[in-house]
Amino acid sequence: MKFVVPLFVVVLLACVAYGLPVGNEDEPEAPPASVDVDVAKVAALAKELADLIDGPQKASVIDGPKVCPDGQKLDQQGKCRPVVGWSVF
Repeated sequence: MKFVVPLFVVVLLACVAYGLPVGNEDEPEAPPASVDVDVAKVAALAKELADLIDGPQKASVIDGPKVCPDGQKLDQQGKCRPVVGWSVF
């Protein structure tokens, strides 16, 4: 109980200090100046981006599922290995 009251006071002071404004601005900021945009450059960049997105696809990273023959099972290295203790009649 001795530590609860001082801890509560510290937390309360931290909350009040966090909520106080640091400084007030005398006048609001001016809006940013307008920028001249070259439409041809923007169109060229848009076309280049579209070409990158829609360009030819490389080889698939994900391989299709591998099916092992009867009596074998796929191991962690992706190779078909015979199942130990299982014989085919």
